[in-house]
Formats: sequence, C-alpha cells, structure tokens
Amino acid sequence: MENIWIGIYALGGLCVIVYALAILWEILRKRKSFADPAMDRKLAGFMAFMLLYAPAYWYGAHFSAAVIPDGTYRIEAAVTLPTSDLFTFLFPADITIRTDVDHEDSRYYAGAVEMETTKTVAHRAIMLDRVYWPTNGVAMLECWQEVRPETDEEVWGEEGAYIVNIGAITQQRLGITKADLWERMTLGTKVEPAFIMVCCAFGVTQYLVSKRKQEE
Repeated sequence: MENIWIGIYALGGLCVIVYALAILWEILRKRKSFADPAMDRKLAGFMAFMLLYAPAYWYGAHFSAAVIPDGTYRIEAAVTLPTSDLFTFLFPADITIRTDVDHEDSRYYAGAVEMETTKTVAHRAIMLDRVYWPTNGVAMLECWQEVRPETDEEVWGEEGAYIVNIGAITQQRLGITKADLWERMTLGTKVEPAFIMVCCAFGVTQYLVSKRKQEE
C-alpha cells in the first residue's frame, strides 16, 4: 500500500509539473493569453487533489513520528551482567542506525525471450556499538552487532554473555526534533512540495479562467 501512495506523489507530481510547463509554453512562446489553453475537467480535479495531497504526503514522509534518520545515537540500554543475572541495570550505550541498499538481479523468460530485472531491496539495521560503565564512561562492551528494538539480545564480552535490550526507538528518545529533520534535508527536498503546489494552483486557476472565458 505504501508503494501506491509513493507512486501517486511521484507520478502525480511529475504530471502536474509537466502540464503547468506546457501551459507556460503556450503562453510565453506562442503568445497566447492565460485563458487560451484548454484543460480537461478531470485533470483540473486531479490538480486540485494534488494541491492537498502533495504537502500532506510530503510532511508524513519526512516529519512523521516513524521517521528516524540514519546516524549514531546515545541511549540508555537495559543490561543484565553475566556475573549478576538476577538484576538488570541501565547503562549508556551507542547505537548506529543505517540503511543498506542491495540490488538483486534476476532472469526470467517471456516466451522465447530472456528478460533481466533488477530489484532494489533496502535493509534497515540497528547496530549496537558500545555499552559504557555509567560512572567513568569507559566502554565495558565493544561490539558491532545488529539488535532489534524491545528485544533481549545476547552480546558476548570478556566475562561472558550479557543480555542487552535497547528498548523502543523513537524520535523523542533519540532527541530528534523537527528542526533536526529539516536541517538534514537537501534544498531540493525542501522546495519539492512547494513547486508541486505552485504548479497545481497555476493549473487550477488556468482551468477556472478558461472556463469563465468559454461561458462569456
């Protein structure tokens, strides 16, 4: 379902941008008035839809509570020591969140023709880097092990097996603010929804002006 929403945003945004540029071409290059280029009612309705959908989708994709950027974060993890497995303590720990993208090639036959496809697979991993003693900040565990949120993980150290639980991974717990998310964006990502909205508003306005001219 998520791919459908992405497709609507990407293809819909491209459609309204191309059409808005086509209208500008008619006006500037062919010296036509703003009301001359005709627009189908359904296309105008789609532009009105995208005018609302584009900023809503963009905000959800970049600012929703589920957005956790790649990077290294300091948290408190629940740790059970091998020498005292009856008690669990909170220790500072470093985790690294990263996204690895793999490209998987495959072949299949369409009749007698051999076809090749490439599938892009993204793997989101949380790596436990270090666990520190809370008193002096010295690392008691040095590791590079993938762990899961809210799951007891067995991590081996010099004294034996430690049980580490990093807990829930949320923006609030990692200290991520909306300002942080904004600063991480590229300039193109920031202006992208505004450009789509301008094109949508331009197209809808052109439709209304053109319709009024036809009725006169």
